[in-house]
Amino acid sequence: MASFNEPFFAVIVSYELGIHAPGLKKPQYGRQAAHHILLAHGLALPTIRKNASKTPVGIVLNMNKSYAASNKSEDQSTFLMRKTLDNQFLLSHC
Repeated sequence: MASFNEPFFAVIVSYELGIHAPGLKKPQYGRQAAHHILLAHGLALPTIRKNASKTPVGIVLNMNKSYAASNKSEDQSTFLMRKTLDNQFLLSHC
């Protein structure tokens, strides 16, 4: 059982890039969305475990392997941004 499925889309795609609803484009909104999703996940776990004690429960995160196109600084910078947003942003707050 999962409390949230792929929160990356709500955080980054919806609140930072504005591609999905609600279509907002502000990094601060993405950070706030991530905070509230992870807070809700943490608050939900005790209730889920109480009512379904034998059921494994967690959060489903998007994990992607990224590579820099070259050793040029702009490619390395883009790689670091993708690596951080795709993999480390939500994990570092769990």
